[in-house]
Amino acid sequence: MLIKDHRELFIKVKHHTKRFNLEFRKSMIAALTSAFGMLAALTWNNVIVEFMSKVTSLSPFHGKLISAIIVSILSVLGIILATNLFSPERRKKIQSSLTDFLPESPKI
Repeated sequence: MLIKDHRELFIKVKHHTKRFNLEFRKSMIAALTSAFGMLAALTWNNVIVEFMSKVTSLSPFHGKLISAIIVSILSVLGIILATNLFSPERRKKIQSSLTDFLPESPKI
């Protein structure tokens, strides 16, 4: 009886450890993706500001205004793209593939 309880406990711990590892990996991927995205955005921001200051030599304000508009448009397009990539339908596909990977959760 005691051995059976230990086996069930071991199976539950193993299952929850796998789920934790999977969630941890997903969180780390999201954090790293965000960090690289921020780095790319800052780099492109500098490029756009420099380009606009060369193109619009009327005043620095006009160049910054135009570059802010361009960055805003690109940001909105990026948000729309990311929202479509991670739509509920895609999340369902990911979750179904995860349920294939992980066994059914044992009843506590």
